Amino acid sequence: MEPFVIPDLRVGTLDSLMSLSDDLIKTDMSIENVSRKIERAFGELSDDPNAKPTLTATAETVESYLKNFKWDRAKYPNTTSLPDLVEIIQKAMAREEDELRAKSADYQEISQSLSQIERKKAGSLMMRDLDDVITAENCPEITQSQNFFPNTEYLATLVVVVPKNAEKDFLEKYEGLCSDLVESEGGTMSPVVPDSAVKLMEQEDSCVYKVSLLRGKYQSGFYDDEDGTFHEGSHTDYVELFIKAARDNRFVARRFTFNPTAQAANKRNTLELSKRRDRAKTDFLRWCSIHFGEAFTAWIHIKAIRAFVESVLRYGLPVNYTSVIMLPKKNREEKILSGLTKLYGYLDDEQEKDDGEDGEFHPFYFDQFEPLTSA
Repeated sequence: MEPFVIPDLRVGTLDSLMSLSDDLIKTDMSIENVSRKIERAFGELSDDPNAKPTLTATAETVESYLKNFKWDRAKYPNTTSLPDLVEIIQKAMAREEDELRAKSADYQEISQSLSQIERKKAGSLMMRDLDDVITAENCPEITQSQNFFPNTEYLATLVVVVPKNAEKDFLEKYEGLCSDLVESEGGTMSPVVPDSAVKLMEQEDSCVYKVSLLRGKYQSGFYDDEDGTFHEGSHTDYVELFIKAARDNRFVARRFTFNPTAQAANKRNTLELSKRRDRAKTDFLRWCSIHFGEAFTAWIHIKAIRAFVESVLRYGLPVNYTSVIMLPKKNREEKILSGLTKLYGYLDDEQEKDDGEDGEFHPFYFDQFEPLTSA
């Protein structure tokens, strides 16, 4: 048990104290929430899972600060009215919460972008970035022809990922997919170029092929001779229809344009994103280390104001009260509270108001809280 010295604060009117008493409950919870958020962010960012934030300005632990609490007259002049003091703290904590939100959003955005890239790299061939898969290293034949992946105004080359157990089925079917699209003298045919399937690689349970096909056709518009109405032209996209037909047969067809520098560019981008993530993490962790002390000390000053206001409302003037702070050992709280209630039972005076924390009345003002969630 240590003294918790609260200076003489400006009392004001009874009405203002009663109004402030109700507001302080919400303010207490609000500022606690800011302190908890910063503490939680600190724990998530720290490499040590057992690390606890300190009050950085003095390198003081939370426990030491509570045991040696001193009112910060520079930040919170005790000559200022209580409503104004509370407003000063509220505005400061609103700024802290805004900064916390901005820092967290910046870090999370970079982390999520990097995680998305890493998931694609670790995923199956059906989802991975093809620029990292179809490379000159993995497919040496790419370098043997300048037109290995033909993509022209009329011709498109797709990459098709095929399950190994369906490879035979694919080779038998691919030329006949969408066989009713292209009109010919003998009827209709598929837009797929015959014998265009070339196996590029195998990986785990999938194979990768390239297939070439016609891009589509455009039917031009025309005027109706009878009434002069213009009928707009239409475009049939063979590529999208082939992709859908392939999907219906358990093959994954994907658009692809080979770029020999794409893999190196992806590596550079990933490396730069990783560096940005590390810088953002270091900056965010440093911010949490500094600003946790701001939020925590503001919270404790609000608790001091609450103790002062409740004491005046309960026991009246002049202000002549003693405040202490107790850091009991685990599972000793109820025994200590029971002993204090018996010791100071003479202060009860048949009052019925409770303390607002545990729903029970005590003959003294009582506020129980956990300084740290990780304690």
